[in-house]
Amino acid sequence: MSTSPSRKRQTLAVVMLLVAAACSLTWLLVVRPQRQRVVDGRGALAAKHTSLRQRGWTLERDKLERLLAERLRVLDGNGAGDPGLRLRSEQVRQHATSMLRDRIQKEFQSPEAFVRNASNIDFREAFTSLQRRLAEEGIWLAPEVLNLSEDSSVPYTYQLLLQVWTVGRLVDVVLENRLQVLADPKVRVRSGSGEKAAARIRVQPVEAYYLEGNSPVPTLLGIPVSLRLSGQLDDVRAFLLSLTAAGNFIPPVSVEIYAADPRARHGQGADGGAMARVEVDVTCSAFFAFPGGEVSAPAPGTAAAGARPGGA
Repeated sequence: MSTSPSRKRQTLAVVMLLVAAACSLTWLLVVRPQRQRVVDGRGALAAKHTSLRQRGWTLERDKLERLLAERLRVLDGNGAGDPGLRLRSEQVRQHATSMLRDRIQKEFQSPEAFVRNASNIDFREAFTSLQRRLAEEGIWLAPEVLNLSEDSSVPYTYQLLLQVWTVGRLVDVVLENRLQVLADPKVRVRSGSGEKAAARIRVQPVEAYYLEGNSPVPTLLGIPVSLRLSGQLDDVRAFLLSLTAAGNFIPPVSVEIYAADPRARHGQGADGGAMARVEVDVTCSAFFAFPGGEVSAPAPGTAAAGARPGGA
């Protein structure tokens, strides 16, 4: 049975309409957006060229390649005699964290095991031992001044241990340099021989340093501790130098020095004789390299394992 000419024309019209609709959709959904991306890309490229010229950059490929090679040499170095910034930064990081790292390896074998396994029992034993050891030196710790007590509790117990170890090592450096930890007469500590004035030692909140803003874990934790000290000016100078000497890295974050006698502002006693004592407010910080923190943040869209455990 043959199809009438009018029927054929109707079918052809429908097909043409469908083709036109498909072409229109293709234009709207594919061609037009792609064309706009090309236009935007060309505009961004032109803007980048203008910006580079304004900042004095060359657009010649050969010159850019030579500049890139020079920058890479600065970054990666040129053999053992010429270490680059990458190696130097790692060496600085290793030096800055060696003091706590050595203690961790001695007691926990690795930073990973330390973060994972440090317990409240470990902290309490360390705190009690520190408290007893400093009391033998006439340095009495009061929780309300120290901002730390045997009953302290935080989500990350290893941070409490870092604070105890930092206080202990810092006080050792103080005593090695013949300085005195001043006391707060308003705060008393009970002892077997009566009440004692509390030492002016205070742990500050742990500070987290991230390699990148979206890094899942910190690269470093700072463990700041503040003290009020007294001693001869030469001993204070020796103490500050000792903070970054071999075996130590507890650099001062802030230092304020006051003359104990207002008349002795130039380093002489009121009678012009012996060197006057000075008082020092100092905040020092030890550093802990958080395991895995030296790795850059994952690219956008990838899953990051773990939480951000550095905040105190």
